[in-house]
Amino acid sequence: MRGDCKYHLAKWGERTELTAGATDRPGTNVWYAWSVYHKDFRFVNGIAATHGQFKTVGGRAHQYAMFRMDANRGMVIAFDAFEGWSSSKVVIKKSHISNKWNDIRIHAKWSTGADGIFQVWVNGKLKVDRRGRNALNNEAILFRFGIYKSDTNRASNNHTQVVYYDEVMRGKTCKSVSQFMACPAGGGNTGTSSPTKPGAKPPKSSTDTVSIDDVDRPPFNDRFTGEIGYGLDKFSRVTVFNGNVFSFKNYHTFTAYKTKDKQGLLLGFSKNQKEDDSIIDPVGIGWLFKNTAFMVTQDNSLLGSKPNGVFDFKDPATTYIDLGYRKNILNKATLFADVIYAYGKSKQGEFVRIDNIHALGFESKFEYLANDKNKFVFGLDMPLHIEKGVSRFIVSQSGKPVPLNIDLVPAARESRWSLMHNYQLSSKSNIVTELNYTNDVNHRRDTNNYSAMVKYNMRF
Repeated sequence: MRGDCKYHLAKWGERTELTAGATDRPGTNVWYAWSVYHKDFRFVNGIAATHGQFKTVGGRAHQYAMFRMDANRGMVIAFDAFEGWSSSKVVIKKSHISNKWNDIRIHAKWSTGADGIFQVWVNGKLKVDRRGRNALNNEAILFRFGIYKSDTNRASNNHTQVVYYDEVMRGKTCKSVSQFMACPAGGGNTGTSSPTKPGAKPPKSSTDTVSIDDVDRPPFNDRFTGEIGYGLDKFSRVTVFNGNVFSFKNYHTFTAYKTKDKQGLLLGFSKNQKEDDSIIDPVGIGWLFKNTAFMVTQDNSLLGSKPNGVFDFKDPATTYIDLGYRKNILNKATLFADVIYAYGKSKQGEFVRIDNIHALGFESKFEYLANDKNKFVFGLDMPLHIEKGVSRFIVSQSGKPVPLNIDLVPAARESRWSLMHNYQLSSKSNIVTELNYTNDVNHRRDTNNYSAMVKYNMRF
């Protein structure tokens, strides 16, 4: 990042931004869209970093619409030149920021009069519908995206922030920018392939099956442009190429009812909480058989995905089953091993059917207490990976309905290796050393990640 110029921001400012050409002025009716991913995001206390802005060029550089990161609320939009910060509105909740793709679409009718429009959709939901004056003069208006932190001297924790932007677009119509969302009137993006109702009977010999690894990210070839390609991209980020779909590690588990020693009814509650403290994941229920535990839970998604756009499957449900084993060895070591199975199903929508999905995962840990001061923990995890599943479209090519099957089994499988050493200095302090290696991150071939950490802890 570089310091801003001209005034005190040269010392207390950080900025990495790209600017779209200043082609819009009052009287322009225009659409904008972009996707944003905040990697392992940490908010900065004391300031609200700007991650997108509409402002004028030259003169006083009026700030019309600013997308800022509020440490208490999440991403908010503030119309600085008009209502100001006090009337800012949340567009993405704080709990939905980190490690998630969020798709943003803007409709702006720039105007110095009462007929101005500024609307914001996030992930298909209308978040802001502001009417009235949204420009102060006839100066050109530009869009900037990136990270802009001012007055960092006021920040109590100036963290490094990493943000990915994708599919930044500007167009004259909703359809021209709506890769991931249906337009208000029901339209969508255009392309050479388009979904048709599955009731049309296609020729038996024309069925084609392709791998998810070949079509999961844009740019697509002509066969996969339009709503199918971009809808598949959004779906695969959540369900297919995601090493964090689900894990019972995120559950607090306890024995609710004992029938005998080390046997009884188990209940599990998710550690993940919404802002209103309600549970995100469903309650798990199971049974403990001495060293072996069985637990099951179910949610109303397809491995985390809900119907969206052309992926309009109906009534999704996924059942997660865990079979765990715990073994104490000579009071010196403990072995933990879990096999996780997931089964997802849904009903056929108007455009797409997703065949039954089967996924498997494995988690293991070996704890060894060498002596009173040294403890070692070895871990090997293989998160949930789709073993079987197909999405089936009926697409239109040259006016004829043609079935297109996309095999949802990724070619790679993520594996995570870890080693942790805890050295107990005293009853109130310890040093923790961690080494981590991940192969084929998010089930994508030839992607690796390494990390190392040394941490000193002290209790007062």
